[in-house]
Amino acid sequence: MNLAATPETENHGAAIVAARDHARRARPEQRLLVLVDESAYAARFAGRDASPGRLEERRRLWREFVAGYGVEVAFLQETDGAPAGEREWRRSR
Repeated sequence: MNLAATPETENHGAAIVAARDHARRARPEQRLLVLVDESAYAARFAGRDASPGRLEERRRLWREFVAGYGVEVAFLQETDGAPAGEREWRRSR
């Protein structure tokens, strides 16, 4: 998923339900983790004072949305300095 998007039941929720239900049928013991890319959203506010607050507010929105489907969420952001063609990611809490 993308942190820049506002979570929508009819789109993001439907995708989460489909993935969750498929995963539970295929491997009930496995957990499902929804990954939310925050790179574009964070870049939009880079260097601004409001960035940490806005980023955390959006993370909270996604945490609550995803939790409503009984699954976990992790936030990832592309890091600077990755070699051309390669992506490096860090996980946010």
